[in-house]
Amino acid sequence: MQTSQSLLPAAFSALQAGRHSDAALLFKQAQPYEPANITLYIGLAYACAGMGDMVQAEHAIDQALRLDPRNIRSLIFKGDRRHADGEPRKAATYYDAALRSASTVPQIPQELSADLARIQSQTQQIMRSYEAEILERLKNQGFTRPERSARFQRSLDILVGKSSIYVQEPTAYYYPELPQIEFYDRRQFDWAEAVEDHTQAIRESLLQELSQSDGSFDAYVQGDDRPHADPHNMVGNTDWSARFLWKDGHRQEEALSKHPAVEHALSHAPLCDIPGATPSVLFSRLKPHAAIPPHNGLLNVRLICHLPLVIPGQGFLRVGSQTRSWTEGELLIFDDSIEHEAANQAAAQRVILLFDIWRPELSKEEQDLVRALLSGFDSLKETS
Repeated sequence: MQTSQSLLPAAFSALQAGRHSDAALLFKQAQPYEPANITLYIGLAYACAGMGDMVQAEHAIDQALRLDPRNIRSLIFKGDRRHADGEPRKAATYYDAALRSASTVPQIPQELSADLARIQSQTQQIMRSYEAEILERLKNQGFTRPERSARFQRSLDILVGKSSIYVQEPTAYYYPELPQIEFYDRRQFDWAEAVEDHTQAIRESLLQELSQSDGSFDAYVQGDDRPHADPHNMVGNTDWSARFLWKDGHRQEEALSKHPAVEHALSHAPLCDIPGATPSVLFSRLKPHAAIPPHNGLLNVRLICHLPLVIPGQGFLRVGSQTRSWTEGELLIFDDSIEHEAANQAAAQRVILLFDIWRPELSKEEQDLVRALLSGFDSLKETS
């Protein structure tokens, strides 16, 4: 008497030998014995496709996907069918699902790796063609690149897969219904120019201190007695270091006394003042060729400001899907609750003045409520 233990090996042997009709028959005979065996339906799909029976092939692969919607081989097969049917954008959705599923698998079999590389290349080609079609349609309606807003352009980049969607994901406290803005235009803040006017004085006091010593810069990420994941080995790593002038809402009087221009500059800014937590005001230093790995900040009720002081060459700050470079004396203002990273690609150190401000969308009453709620929360320590 035949069982699935003999039928399935025979079916796969027939499939590998190119005897698609025999393989399909054997897979169907094994089906009553193992109705939930996903490899049976995948094998049957390939056997039917080899026979040219695409209706039965689709039926089999759909059954496989019902058993496991994330199965990589099934998704690739389904995408290939849509591509063969002249539906490239539908194919891309299956390919994308297969690639996302593969990203969670620790070790991919070698023969599957080749298919994944193929569908990744095909997806890129599909989305390039899709983008070209969209741009031609816009052009025909009178919308050339200069007529398109930057925000619309980012929506287009997301649509065609050139960019991902990033949202606020603070690690400690989330305030709902705030706009998802990565970088803010510094020109919308009436105090920004007054802060920038102090750049030269701040830079001079910083360089004077650095010439006398290392300025007492410590590793920005410090450990404490709570458990912390450190996948990038940043705890105690002085590649990214800081000289705090305000730390966890506390003035560092000795440091501030050496940099009076900082106090004058920040008297114009609406610092985020939560007792025991903020503001943080510091000189942030990146060593040559050092990088800050992607991470999210603690709160989405504030924005982070960078005043670039020593910018030796190439480097970048990425917030979500947008990337900017630093220009000495020109503020960068961004939402650090959105994933962000930075790198100094130059051969000398990069130093900025970093400080945090209240988000402009919060009313005075909301600021007072947040301040009352979060004052003294130990989980809001910047270096935890």
